[in-house]
Amino acid sequence: MLAKQVLSSPPYDPVADFTPIARVGEAPLLLVIPPQAPQKNLRDVVEAARQHPDKWTAAVPALGAPSHLATLLLAKQGKINLTMTPYRGTAPALVDVAGGHVQLLMDSIISVLPMAKSGKVKAIATTSAKRSSV
Repeated sequence: MLAKQVLSSPPYDPVADFTPIARVGEAPLLLVIPPQAPQKNLRDVVEAARQHPDKWTAAVPALGAPSHLATLLLAKQGKINLTMTPYRGTAPALVDVAGGHVQLLMDSIISVLPMAKSGKVKAIATTSAKRSSV
């Protein structure tokens, strides 16, 4: 279904033209916000973004990547209007979240965990069904 999210007319139907064979991996994403942000959970983030849509920008480390699609899904399901700002990778996006220049980033846990553990960004939610052990 990713093709329909990023291409206006994909050359194939991602549901009808492929047969799943096996899951090859799983990489949950972590949603982080600036450390000084007052929000404490996902509900707070969504509510703040609804109240002040002009103040909420999402960092997108790679267009079309799972992190981008998950951020679009968050906006759609949360009924929020986020300004999407593309970055050339996770590192510069994280720096701008830590500095408060953008308000959120969703990327693989392994990529953002070191800055979350150090307190340079605030971890809010994961995309996994269960709480992450890390």
